[in-house]
Amino acid sequence: MDEFLTSQGYDDLRGTAKLYQRYYPSILPRDYNDTYYQFRHTDTQRTTESFKAFAEGLFGTGNAAHPVDIPKEDLLLRPYDYCQSYKELNYKGAGSEHQKYTQSALWNSTLADISTRLGFLYTLDQADILLMYDTCRYEQAWQVDRTSVWCGAFLPEQVTVFEYAEDLKYYYGSGYGFEEDTARLNCRLVQDMLTHLSNPVSPHVIAHFGHTTGLQTLITALGVRKDDIKLRADNYNSLTNRRWKTSILGPFAANFVAVKYDCPAALDKEKAVFFLNQDAVQLDWCSVGLCNWSEVLHRYKTLADADCDEYYCRSGAASLAATTTLLASTLLAALVYLMH
Repeated sequence: MDEFLTSQGYDDLRGTAKLYQRYYPSILPRDYNDTYYQFRHTDTQRTTESFKAFAEGLFGTGNAAHPVDIPKEDLLLRPYDYCQSYKELNYKGAGSEHQKYTQSALWNSTLADISTRLGFLYTLDQADILLMYDTCRYEQAWQVDRTSVWCGAFLPEQVTVFEYAEDLKYYYGSGYGFEEDTARLNCRLVQDMLTHLSNPVSPHVIAHFGHTTGLQTLITALGVRKDDIKLRADNYNSLTNRRWKTSILGPFAANFVAVKYDCPAALDKEKAVFFLNQDAVQLDWCSVGLCNWSEVLHRYKTLADADCDEYYCRSGAASLAATTTLLASTLLAALVYLMH
C-alpha cells in the first residue's frame, strides 16, 4: 500500500483546501463551477484521491467537482518521465555526493552510536537502521496524535544527519545540483502558470495534483529556496541553516500556490505572492513575498518564451518510451493558481 493515499493524507489535503479557502473566501467559493475551477491530477491512485480530498475541503461531500482528462503523455505534470537523459542521471549512485556522504566518518559514527544506544555490541546494518528511520517518520506522519516507538531509536542530531542524506539525493536528483537541466524540466508548468495568471478569463482557480519530483523541479525553475553554497558530502556542518531541506520542501501534502492580485492604488497594479506549504516564498526581488507582476514576467521570460519541446530535456527531443518515474515517491504535491 506504499503508493496509496492514507487516511491522514486525505485529511491533510482536505484541511489544506479549507485553510486556503479561509485565506481567500472570495476567490475560492464553496459552490463548484466547472468553468471557474479547473482540476487535474496524474494517473495514480494517490493523486486521484488527493484531488477528491481537496475538492471535498472546498465544496463538501458529494460535490460535482471533476478533473480534466489525463493525457496519454503527461508532459505538464510528469515531464521527467519523458526525458531519457534525466532518467539516466546519477544522483545517488557510485561517485555521487549522496554516496560519498553515506560513506563518511560522520555517517558511520552515527550508525555506530545508534547501535550502541539500542544495546548492540556491534554496528547494525545500514539498511536496518534506515528501515527504522523510515518507519519512524512514516508512522509519525500517518498517526499524528501519537509518537512512533521507532522514533525512540534516534536523537534529534542523528535525525538531521539522515535528513541531509535525503537533501543531497533530491538536491542532485530534482534540485539545484542538476540545475542546468532540472531548471528546464518544468518549462511547461511555468508557462502554464504564467499564461493562466496573465489571462483574466476563467478558469480563475487551477489546481494540479502531482508528485514531489514535479514540485521540486518547479521551485528550482523559479529559483525558490536556493542556497548560495552548493550542497556537498563534506559541508554538512557548515550548512545547518541551508534553505534546501526536503523536510520543509517536500513533506506529505506539499503544496505550492501562486496568487495574482489586482492593486488599483499601487504604481504597479498587478502583483503576485507564491506560497510553499502555506508560507509566503521570500524572493530577493520581491518585497516580503509580494512581487510586482511585471518583474515576475521579466524574471521568467526565458522559460515563458522557450520552445519546451527543445528546451526542457538535455538530449533535445523527449524519449516517449519511458514508462516509470526517475524518483519513485509517495509524496504528493498540489499546485494551485488563484486570481484575485
